[in-house]
Amino acid sequence: MRIVFLMPTYYPDSFGGAERQTRILARSLRDRGAAITILTPTLQAQAAGTDDQPEGRVVRLPMRSDPALGGRYVFSMLHFWFRAFLWLARHRRSYDVIAIQHLRLHAWPGLVAGRLFGKLLSAKLGRGGEHMELRRLPAQKLPFGKLVVSLARRSRLIFVANSSDIAGDLAALGIPADRVARVPNGVECPMEPGAAYRAPDGACVFVYAGRLAQEKRVDRLIEAFRIFAAEHPATLRIFGSGPEKNRLIEQAAGLSSVRFMGVTDDRDAIYGGAAFMILPSDSEGMSNTLLEAMAYGAVPVITDVSGVGDLVVPGQSGVMLADNTRDAILEGLVTAGGLDAAQWAAMSAEARQRVCEKHAINVVAEAYLRLYREMADDRLNRAPPARGRDIGSAEAGVPAPVGQ
Repeated sequence: MRIVFLMPTYYPDSFGGAERQTRILARSLRDRGAAITILTPTLQAQAAGTDDQPEGRVVRLPMRSDPALGGRYVFSMLHFWFRAFLWLARHRRSYDVIAIQHLRLHAWPGLVAGRLFGKLLSAKLGRGGEHMELRRLPAQKLPFGKLVVSLARRSRLIFVANSSDIAGDLAALGIPADRVARVPNGVECPMEPGAAYRAPDGACVFVYAGRLAQEKRVDRLIEAFRIFAAEHPATLRIFGSGPEKNRLIEQAAGLSSVRFMGVTDDRDAIYGGAAFMILPSDSEGMSNTLLEAMAYGAVPVITDVSGVGDLVVPGQSGVMLADNTRDAILEGLVTAGGLDAAQWAAMSAEARQRVCEKHAINVVAEAYLRLYREMADDRLNRAPPARGRDIGSAEAGVPAPVGQ
């Protein structure tokens, strides 16, 4: 199987969940004999070009501005459309599948190339709820978002939903069940849990890992932690970068319990010794941070956004925030910090078991390969795809054959 992942951004331009998920999936697929190419824009001239990485061949097309934003960057978007389509056309005999990661404006060349060249075509949705791409793109002032959504709806594209919430959102938007495949995000599970109930100094360690952007509500987390840490020995480690970074550092000035740790791909450094992972986002798809933290045994403290219900059972495998206001986050911190050692250990073990049994990256990679083989069989036989069921879903320990 020869697969092109079409990305809105990739390393070294961004270090978010989509990039992390694509990297570990591509490596696992490559280990199973798949030929992988990652096609992406880059804003860094020194990164432009083609190079071989452990996850496969990475082709970075140089751009002046982010082509997935559109708006005032419309010329960069059109430039990427042209360059990416030209690459897909020139190399059309070297790949079988175009796998679009997140259905944003960067998707247009993949949708058109898939249709013109008869390639298998899938698109993985990034988020659910009101933030889902199929809802947000048509609302843009310029017509390009509507164009992308129209092409996606009219193509033989298979929508990949990584959570039951996203699958439900697709159904509500009128996407037929036979065009939806449930494949969860995957995670590399360490051999042993790295989380700890308390740090050597007795402090309870909370970790936030992700983009420092407004929708993540890290500002509210800092304010809640300011109150919490005044009465409890606790530390908040914040990993990541983003547009809110400088403002958040200024907000936390003088607060010794909050530490900004920068950007790292070292999961041991992020989750080792942590008791809890906290994520008060407005929305998610299926959070990589959530999966990774649970795999390490860090107990999640999280808002009930898309994908969380597939993983977190309140009181068993995590703490669910009532909301992501400052007061609700503070209440979650108090609940988590009030767990005794035995309660925390039981919750940590349950969290790790739920993820490592059902979301291990090898299980997810096999599910994708089966999905693509099934799509190829459907195309060969000119029959409607027999999808609409889970393919290695969060409810199944191993990928279940479609139709069962």
